[in-house]
Amino acid sequence: MPHSRPKVFFIGFNKTATTSFHCFFKKNGCKSYHYTYSDEIDYPFNCLAWKMEDNLKKEKNILKEIDDADVYSDMCYIDNKFYLHEANEHFKKLDKDFPNSYFIFQTRPLNDWIQSRLYHQKGNFYKKLLHNFKSEKDLVESWRRTYDYFYKNITSYFKNYNRFIQFDISKDHIEKINLFLQNDYKLKTKYWKKVNASSKTKLRR
Repeated sequence: MPHSRPKVFFIGFNKTATTSFHCFFKKNGCKSYHYTYSDEIDYPFNCLAWKMEDNLKKEKNILKEIDDADVYSDMCYIDNKFYLHEANEHFKKLDKDFPNSYFIFQTRPLNDWIQSRLYHQKGNFYKKLLHNFKSEKDLVESWRRTYDYFYKNITSYFKNYNRFIQFDISKDHIEKINLFLQNDYKLKTKYWKKVNASSKTKLRR
């Protein structure tokens, strides 16, 4: 059954403290989906991004069959042809299908984010993606272009939208999110900590 309170969508990319947010909300008693939604389904069919894209192809609600959580984050997967699918790009559809939801665009300094992606999964993440690029430089440049394009589109779409905030994990305090969600979520700061970081990310407490 879908939850009755408004959903929270973290629509930044992976390697922006998504695991930390996931654990924070879980410890605060919320149901959270991070990257996958089931341990009983094989990859990539258990990935949020795969399920969301499959629902879109079938012209269904974007979270059909996975709409039972409060919080969603890290919506990406790599397919068998080594292409990276990033379903956070469907933020407009999420907004349409789940009006009055909260949207959090979590970010970090661009070069730090790129470095963290290169370290992700001990380098295996970017090595898989290299199959479709001539060099690491070309891959990194594609990430820069994707980030810039996404940043412009998301900030334009949510301009003056009172249920949207940006959260820079390198400098913002978790209390910013607590206050943003306070009408529907009562969150305890003590559960906020760095989890599964692959570089020297510092989260403000």
